[in-house]
Amino acid sequence: MIWKIILAILIGVGALLVIGTSAKNDPEWTERERAKTAIELCREDERKHAGNSAALSIVVPTCEKFEADFRAKYGRNP
Repeated sequence: MIWKIILAILIGVGALLVIGTSAKNDPEWTERERAKTAIELCREDERKHAGNSAALSIVVPTCEKFEADFRAKYGRNP
């Protein structure tokens, strides 16, 4: 009886590993993750230049453009 439970758990974990691996090999998933990372880095840069209005005048619209492009392409917020 217990061996059936252990076997079911092992099969479940194996299935999750296969699904997770195949998702990461998906080009669309990779592209979406790169876009999200670019937005995160842009927002970090925005925080670094919080007191510099000249830098913010460039960084803020760029970050907003990245986010708008992401929403247009993937239909959701990053």
